[in-house]
Amino acid sequence: MTSQLSRRRFLSGLGAVTLLGAAGGIGRGFMESATAATTDMIDVHGHVLPPFWVDALRASGGSRVSGMAIPNWSPRAAVAFLDSKCINTQVVSLPDPAVTFLPQLSDRVTMARRVNDYVATELVHSTVHEGRFGGFATLPLADLSVGEQTEAVKEARRAVNELGLDGVSLLSNYGDTYLGDLKLAPLMLALNSQSAVVAVHSNAQGTAPAMDLGAALLEAPFNTTRAIVNMSYLQAFTLYPNIRWLFVDAGGTLPYLAYRSSLFLLYPVVAQNLGLDVGDLDEGNFQFADLYFDTAWSANPVTMTSLREIAPDSHVLLGTDWPLSARSLGDPTLGQGSLAGIFGDKYAAVSGANARALLPAMAARSGAAACGGGSAGGGGRTPSPSPSVSPTTNPVESQAPAPTDLPTAIAAGL
Repeated sequence: MTSQLSRRRFLSGLGAVTLLGAAGGIGRGFMESATAATTDMIDVHGHVLPPFWVDALRASGGSRVSGMAIPNWSPRAAVAFLDSKCINTQVVSLPDPAVTFLPQLSDRVTMARRVNDYVATELVHSTVHEGRFGGFATLPLADLSVGEQTEAVKEARRAVNELGLDGVSLLSNYGDTYLGDLKLAPLMLALNSQSAVVAVHSNAQGTAPAMDLGAALLEAPFNTTRAIVNMSYLQAFTLYPNIRWLFVDAGGTLPYLAYRSSLFLLYPVVAQNLGLDVGDLDEGNFQFADLYFDTAWSANPVTMTSLREIAPDSHVLLGTDWPLSARSLGDPTLGQGSLAGIFGDKYAAVSGANARALLPAMAARSGAAACGGGSAGGGGRTPSPSPSVSPTTNPVESQAPAPTDLPTAIAAGL
């Protein structure tokens, strides 16, 4: 039960939004403003599209990723993009549908392992592209059965401990199941026991909108928002407090809807009047300041102002969504140049230092961009500044969580 004082603090914080002026507006050049502020840039939201994965997706009848036509991608093209924008390192993951399109668990396990091996050898630990990539592991998830989650836990441990990837990637939802659902307890407990970094990518698959505007425009950010609200009310953030959550695209519409989506916590009578039993809510599940967010598709004063009302600048990280943003927009930076004007002296942290603090292993590997150049190689290594916070333990270790780790609330729901 929340105290009246904490409710007032929550309300006053949400009510203090003031719209930023036009300094560093959306039209400002990305590279000009970026290099003026910092040369230590890390992109935590990029995508990898291995040829064998694209072939399998097309063979299954799929023609879109994240609601968009499949873009062209290669390691050399990715490095050329990074160099053109003075970005030192890009952390990549598979876009949706990830491996959900494969009907058999054995096929999903094989594909996840193959993708992770590819990311590790061809990107993260490549001598050709040394220091230019980080990676979030793909897990073999689709139906979320206990057997499937057992395989997912095995692959998460292998990917981080043996392959040296930087965390894991999950979709916002798998069909109608969002990440707060108790059926995901086996996987979440394993990730929680090792303080995993979990990057949550929107799943553009969902109910068709009333207008055919494409799933990427609304369904993707709405599903990210649904995931966070689902996790708040099902108390995932307090059940798994050690997981470090990174949500793409500024958390979808959460910055704007943070107050409304928390109404049942702030005013329990509202839920009662609606005939809803939401149980005893823990305000720890509505501490959005504990979450991390990237700037992809959201780098504008309106969205960033709202985001900064619910999250500290130290939890905002640069993201581009390349190459998906390039495929759909032509301009893959999508207003990223305005970030320097929005964040001012905090821009160096947002564009690089925050990512280094969250992902210390990536920070230790990080290379240097050939700014504005056409280098398709690694760009060389550069010393990494110390993270502003101490790194935590390796995200996924080899030992399984003990059965006694299972919270009573979860045990009752399984």
